[in-house]
Amino acid sequence: MRAKGLREASVYLRGTAARGLVSDGSVIRDGGDSGAGLIRGIAVVTMGEALGHDMFLDGEFLDQTAAAMNVRGKAGIKSRFTHPDLSGDGLGTLLGRAKNGRVVGDRVIGDLHLAKSSRKTPSGDLGGHVMDLAEESPDMFGTSIVFRRDEDAEELFIERHQNRVGKFVSPDSTNAENFPHARLAELRAVDAVDEPAANPGGMFTTRSSQITADADALLDYALGRSDAEPVMTALAFSPVRVKEWLARWMDRTGMKIVQTDRPIEDDAPIAPGEDRKEYAARVLRWCNRELSKHAVHKVEEAAKSLAGHDREVADRKRYA
Repeated sequence: MRAKGLREASVYLRGTAARGLVSDGSVIRDGGDSGAGLIRGIAVVTMGEALGHDMFLDGEFLDQTAAAMNVRGKAGIKSRFTHPDLSGDGLGTLLGRAKNGRVVGDRVIGDLHLAKSSRKTPSGDLGGHVMDLAEESPDMFGTSIVFRRDEDAEELFIERHQNRVGKFVSPDSTNAENFPHARLAELRAVDAVDEPAANPGGMFTTRSSQITADADALLDYALGRSDAEPVMTALAFSPVRVKEWLARWMDRTGMKIVQTDRPIEDDAPIAPGEDRKEYAARVLRWCNRELSKHAVHKVEEAAKSLAGHDREVADRKRYA
């Protein structure tokens, strides 16, 4: 099967992080299905606006989420350490399985059964890390669901809640923006999130985030935005070789890089030793030159039009 990659839009959405443990939440270091650890009472999803998606999560969505966690029985729903990104597919970040979904107040609550593999991954003891986080800072421990919407059910809900002029009006008074109410078609994952980007060099930085950081640094160097040769930690590339290859490719194809954050003359930024007044004068000369070219072009077009009109009048007189 052909991998979709970046060719098509993702059919899955990522929910807003739900943080904290319920009052009876607890961490059992040797608990869970495999004895690798159990975190009880994790917040899976919270009722309200799904930030960034212009969707509203209501009580029915919570019921659907809890049911989706339980329909697989012992298999539960997979849970990973942060969402996979464009540079990684989540391999090596599996934490375990989220199970026993139930609605408590305005949240769906579940239990995270850690897998043995989560205690020894390429990125360290991820299972131990999330247990530490749940114990020490439960308010910072969060999860975010990955799900697919049931758009047919959403459209039907909208049709049933329209006013006289055909505009959707949410029956939930807390949905002040009248966002459409989300309906669940598939629950894909319940991923633990804790902002790993805030600690890019830390022990629990995932391989996918390292790849992303390497790629950014490599492009900055190869494209000339940075003169410092980066040290690759996750990518097996030589920055110098990549930069040389890119230079040859650009020369062969006639491509060039132009920074567009300020107006430039002949693609030339402020030259060394040139002050802003000199630069402004140079840009003004360029603008005048371009305007002159435009004016000359318009005059030539007008002259051609008049010449054509004169020929047409002469032809009419000749054959009258």
